[in-house]
Amino acid sequence: MDVDEGNTPRLDLLRRSARHLTLIGRMKDFHPSIYDFRNLRTLQVLQMEIRAVPGDLFNCLTSLRGLDLSHTSIGRLPSEVGKLLHLRWFNLSALPLEELPSTLSNLYNLQTLKLDHCRCLQRLPGGLGKLINLRHLNLKETDCLSFLPQGIGRLSNLRTLCKFIVSETKEGCNIAGLKNLNHLRGHLEISGLEKVVDAGKAIEADLINKQLRSLDLVFSFGVKEVMENVIEALQPHPNLEALQVYEYGGSIFPSWITLLTKLKDLRLLSCVNCPQLPPLGKLPSLEKLLIGHFNNLKSVGVELLGVDPATDIHGSESFVAFPRLKELTFRFMMKWEDWDTITTSAAIASLSISSSNDNASTRRAMPCLRSLSLYDCPKLKAIPQDLQVMPLEELIVSRCPILQQQRQSQ
Repeated sequence: MDVDEGNTPRLDLLRRSARHLTLIGRMKDFHPSIYDFRNLRTLQVLQMEIRAVPGDLFNCLTSLRGLDLSHTSIGRLPSEVGKLLHLRWFNLSALPLEELPSTLSNLYNLQTLKLDHCRCLQRLPGGLGKLINLRHLNLKETDCLSFLPQGIGRLSNLRTLCKFIVSETKEGCNIAGLKNLNHLRGHLEISGLEKVVDAGKAIEADLINKQLRSLDLVFSFGVKEVMENVIEALQPHPNLEALQVYEYGGSIFPSWITLLTKLKDLRLLSCVNCPQLPPLGKLPSLEKLLIGHFNNLKSVGVELLGVDPATDIHGSESFVAFPRLKELTFRFMMKWEDWDTITTSAAIASLSISSSNDNASTRRAMPCLRSLSLYDCPKLKAIPQDLQVMPLEELIVSRCPILQQQRQSQ
């Protein structure tokens, strides 16, 4: 039921029987009559001018099951929030909170805690691991949150945890804290992976048994050999649909990357020590590929297609490189000079069914490609001829002076 706080007589009539209440209006404080709604089950407050909530309010509304304060400007929660023992759903999204009271850990019936877009939030209560019934912990765009409390690993009922921050401190979680969170679904970003010094701990994270839809693996470079072992140990579930690897400090990619047969979207960014791309042409479901900031890569050849010229000279009529790829983007490839047009063309030819027409039905490499984008590749000398003649819907070449000059002279 929607109620305007300016209508006090109406509030008096409702306060004894109301179970669901939405407060609207332009009040800067909670109206005193709200304290009498002791039987409320859900409360939504749509008043951006409210900047504080009195502790007494939570002492009175102890029957609440759902509470939405996301449309206010509350910057601090009182410790009395711990009195809401029946609370199951709590929305604090987009509030200017820097921290949450430790008493929040008393809400043992809580199933959903929404903290999306709380950009000032710096820490979560150390006792958060007590909330054993928690299923959804929403942390999208909590940019100031630097670590998660160690007890997160005890929340074995979690379905949603979009952010996991690896920590070196005793109070924070190490990568093995993911071990028991096998009900996780949807998206997960794991950051701070450069802090993992023992690949055995990464194996304990058991990502292969977590049926995630998308996964971000975020490093800040780290020791090359260690990072190569860590990323190899973080093999995800084979049904993964989207993967991003960011600031990976190793020079080789994990062997499992070509086993992700359901992968549709792949982003490899700031992998500055990698001199060569993995054989991504073997991914049968891949539709979007973004590669950027490979500072040590000078040449791209048949290895990207997944073709070995030494063993696949005659090709295979059953193999199609990048069979579903629609969008291919390279950006900030500052040392990239050669997109090996000779060996790439030869490989594509060896993978092509003989035909007088070069069309999508006969092509054996990137038959579905519709968009090719190249940004900030200042040394790149040429685009493979086979890609130039494809019926692309979009070809973007930006800040690639050699290529742009070639196009102008044609």
